[in-house]
Amino acid sequence: VVEFWATWCGPCISSMPHLADLQNQFRGRGVQVISVSDEDLDTVTKFLDREGQNAAGEPATFREITSAYSLTTDPDQSVYEDYMTASAQQGIPTAFIVGKDGMIEWIGHPMEMDSPLEAVVDGSWDRAGFAKLYNAEREFNETFQQIAALAGRGKMDEALELIDAELKRDLPAEIQERWSMMKQQVKLSAGMIDDEVKEFFAKQLEASKGDARRVWQISWGLYQASREQTGLEELLKSSITALTAELEAVDESALPTLHDTLAHLNEAVGDLASAVASQEKAVEAATGRTKERLQTYLDELKAKLEAK
Repeated sequence: VVEFWATWCGPCISSMPHLADLQNQFRGRGVQVISVSDEDLDTVTKFLDREGQNAAGEPATFREITSAYSLTTDPDQSVYEDYMTASAQQGIPTAFIVGKDGMIEWIGHPMEMDSPLEAVVDGSWDRAGFAKLYNAEREFNETFQQIAALAGRGKMDEALELIDAELKRDLPAEIQERWSMMKQQVKLSAGMIDDEVKEFFAKQLEASKGDARRVWQISWGLYQASREQTGLEELLKSSITALTAELEAVDESALPTLHDTLAHLNEAVGDLASAVASQEKAVEAATGRTKERLQTYLDELKAKLEAK
């Protein structure tokens, strides 16, 4: 495993205890973790004497934390060029799993490396499958920028043409799903609220049962769209039902946000009484400045209800 890091990189430092754990886990199985910084040796040496926390949360120097694996420096960036530049990587930390035959098997964030590394070691890793997904991800990001630019200029039809062209390609299922989602989001923002859009988001809400964060994301997105588009009342009501079903199982810290969203949704469908009731629960569950902000909206809702 060749991982690139730097002493100034917070996420890199946060990954160190995990890399140490991985090295210990795979010790004796032919795995060596090597972390490479392009800083000079003196900078890295001084950093290692800093205090941090090991994987157990106990105080330790970074010299102690990283003693399980290997660190080295690359001040002329020759190794960086061979790995990071050659694969068009731009951010750190980035890890490369080099397989038994010297080929790159996987590229990604070191905190997401556990399963791929296990598969490479036990011989079950699908390098070709990963390469297909990896390249599709890069192409997705490039095309996404083009679509975002078109949508930003109001050229929704051209944006949709690009998406439809992508959907006709032989792409990994994960990427196909992203393009399907993108298509409906573009149509939603453009006010093209047809049966396809309604059916898509209804299925998304249904499929997200048990995932309160995902249900909230979909619901809030629909609410935001409803402020500029018409024809979304049915989906807003479905969002209210779906979000209400998630309330009992979520952590208490999420209740202010969920109740506040329910209040906005209820207001959007014209049910001010329910909106007030939801916002009262949001205020009750909140603290500090959040409570003050939610109270302001509650006062607005009550004024609207009284004036009705």
